[in-house]
Amino acid sequence: MKTMARLVPLCAAAGLAGAGPFGGGDTETFLVPIPDIGQEFFLSNDIIPNSNAFNGGTVIAAQLELNLTVNPTDPGDPRESSAAYFLSQVLVPVDLDPAPGAQIPGIVISGADEGWSGTGQFSISRSLDELVGGTWVSPLFYSAVTEPGLNNDQIVLGEVDFFSSFISVTVQVPTPGGLGVLAAGGLVASRRRR
Repeated sequence: MKTMARLVPLCAAAGLAGAGPFGGGDTETFLVPIPDIGQEFFLSNDIIPNSNAFNGGTVIAAQLELNLTVNPTDPGDPRESSAAYFLSQVLVPVDLDPAPGAQIPGIVISGADEGWSGTGQFSISRSLDELVGGTWVSPLFYSAVTEPGLNNDQIVLGEVDFFSSFISVTVQVPTPGGLGVLAAGGLVASRRRR
């Protein structure tokens, strides 16, 4: 229940509505949280404010932010705690396939793939260009999990900074007026061709 109590403020802070690029529509940035070590989320994105209003919108930007602290094991503990063993997978409510049914991608974050090892502070900040052009799907159930380690001896002790660790997805929907202008422009263009 502690996780859900922390999730609601993050979702409430997620809405950053404003004019889209070139005035082409409204935009909103949604934050999909990364679970703490050893935790899993399974929830619907309709708890995120304005998520349903942007259902069917186009993803115009996406970013991964992760801040992780890894602590050593206690003296005498035979296990090894290392950032190399960090592994998280987040299913993002973005449909990348125009075929019927939502085909949502899993973003895998691996400490070994990042070249991490040992203990201390670790972070990632990078664009997720593979999500750009996809469709925001809401409401949709999705999941996210962060493993406690690779096995009983290779563990990750520490924590994910919940409030600065997320996948941000910026979605744009055309304004109703903008759709009318586009339709009128298409009609004029087709008449000129005749």
